[in-house]
Amino acid sequence: MTELKKTFIYIITAILCFMCLCTCGMTENNSEEFTNKLGTADTVCAHAGCKELIAPSGETLNCIKHSSTCSVCGCYISEGESMCSQCTIDTLNSLEFTQSQSDVAAFN
Repeated sequence: MTELKKTFIYIITAILCFMCLCTCGMTENNSEEFTNKLGTADTVCAHAGCKELIAPSGETLNCIKHSSTCSVCGCYISEGESMCSQCTIDTLNSLEFTQSQSDVAAFN
């Protein structure tokens, strides 16, 4: 293998490792913005006996371990839920629109 190929492989490997560290939150200056709609950055999980902080995003009063994720957009939601409020509203609106179109078609 030529030196150029070896150098290229080392560079690609270093970039992938750095990307992994950033994604996993293991870099020192990682500061994820807190956007959870139901609590603050120091709110403790509502799950009985849990002392972890709530998920940093979504709409839940639970930590990441005790939260579910929205089946549509993937944001953190409360245990037992299947969709976040925005995706529920969007789904209901699309069903309402579909129903009104079928009513018009049936009328004509």
